Amino acid sequence: MYITEGSGGLESKFCSFCGQRLDIPGQPCLNCSKGNGFQIGDKVEEQIFGTTGIPVEFLKAFTKKDVYLAKWGKNSGWNWPAFLFPPIWMAYRKLYVESAIYFGIIVLLSIIESFVGYMSSSIYLLISIFAGVYGNKIYYRKAKKTIEEIMALHEDKERRLLLIGKKGGTSGWGIFCGIMLVLASSVLMVFVDETVNPETRSVFYSKGPEVIFAEDADDQLNAIHPGTTFPQGTVMVILRSYDDFAVNNIKITITKKVGGSELIVKHYDEAIDPKWGTFGFEYNFIESGQYDISFTKPSGDLIGSGRVNIE
Repeated sequence: MYITEGSGGLESKFCSFCGQRLDIPGQPCLNCSKGNGFQIGDKVEEQIFGTTGIPVEFLKAFTKKDVYLAKWGKNSGWNWPAFLFPPIWMAYRKLYVESAIYFGIIVLLSIIESFVGYMSSSIYLLISIFAGVYGNKIYYRKAKKTIEEIMALHEDKERRLLLIGKKGGTSGWGIFCGIMLVLASSVLMVFVDETVNPETRSVFYSKGPEVIFAEDADDQLNAIHPGTTFPQGTVMVILRSYDDFAVNNIKITITKKVGGSELIVKHYDEAIDPKWGTFGFEYNFIESGQYDISFTKPSGDLIGSGRVNIE
């Protein structure tokens, strides 16, 4: 709690229960209705935050901002900076371990995406939402643990406040390091994609262009629920080479296995942009069976082919 001198004694500026700044010291708190400020001649009673046993003054020294005490007091969970810039906010608030865990999760998801070929963007959105919802709670646990450790080791109040202030607060270097980690993780994710992804002619795989079958695809033609067996109906067919096609059109041939021979179901030319490296279309399979789909250049050179089973 911070105390200011006034006529007739000392007055508290914060609620004794939730730590919210009071408009009129001595009146009931409008935020939680559980505490109040008070004015006591030449004696000041120490304000305790809720039932934690931690003085409000110590939490204030840790956060350096009233807003967090107010949010903790009324259990307000949403934190916009944590939602919009999770790792940078964490590093700024000296939540270094949590920031490192965040980056570890993002890199791990990037590796998984490189192997499976698709990762819904909603997963990354959910991580940001989690940070926005639980950011204040994580910060509170950090503050509480730090203060309790200092209180257990030191008896002198001034010494406690000094150490709490050093351990808490914010870090300008944290913002810089957070930004650098964002850039580093971006470079790392590109490296991982280029060296692990089975669709990129990597050191782990020597595959060229591939034909991928899926239930659907997003705007960037990333496969959604890819597979090799589908029920009768519409299937998304994606040709992915990661190199420019360098031609103005491609020939698409769909054949069906019938006994020991192949029956051409459809054969047509499709105009494309020479700079494209990915192409996709939907095809409605109305009969069960095994189908081969091939893409060739006008010269007859094969770009890629794939096989799908329709049940």
